[in-house]
Amino acid sequence: MRLNVPYVSQLGDGATLPDDCGQASTLTLLLHYRRVTARVAVDMLSRDTYGKTTAPQLVSLASRYDLPMAYDTAQNPDRGLLAAFEAGHPVILLVNYADLGFPVHLVGGVNQGLHWLVGTGQDEDGNWIVNDPLWVGSQGAGLTLSPARLKAAYRRYRVFHQDAKPLLAGA
Repeated sequence: MRLNVPYVSQLGDGATLPDDCGQASTLTLLLHYRRVTARVAVDMLSRDTYGKTTAPQLVSLASRYDLPMAYDTAQNPDRGLLAAFEAGHPVILLVNYADLGFPVHLVGGVNQGLHWLVGTGQDEDGNWIVNDPLWVGSQGAGLTLSPARLKAAYRRYRVFHQDAKPLLAGA
């Protein structure tokens, strides 16, 4: 089960400011829910909320575009995730980048610290599908993580459309 979610990179044209993974992930959801058009660039969101972001800042940023978002601090990133995807809701996840186990694709290596990415589904083998904005072009779209790998990398914050809250709570 994989949602058709646009991919947004934090590297390249329209994304020239540092530490804008949260803004790129928020833009992904704004595009998914059709609150903005593709003409909106990551830099536009970064001018509103500059630099590294917290979950409340992402919720506030989305609200500027009339997208009702919420966040939680679930111990287990898997809880309710598939239900949210099945209902059409991607989920932004905070992770420690080095723990994702991705191949080295950045000049500075993969030890990038805390990082936001977007969960978009689950494959037939039970692996989670994510869009990681820290790749050039669209190379970060549709990457897979085993449940154990996501659990190891996850850092207790999930940001999502308000309607997904009961699904993620396991209700």
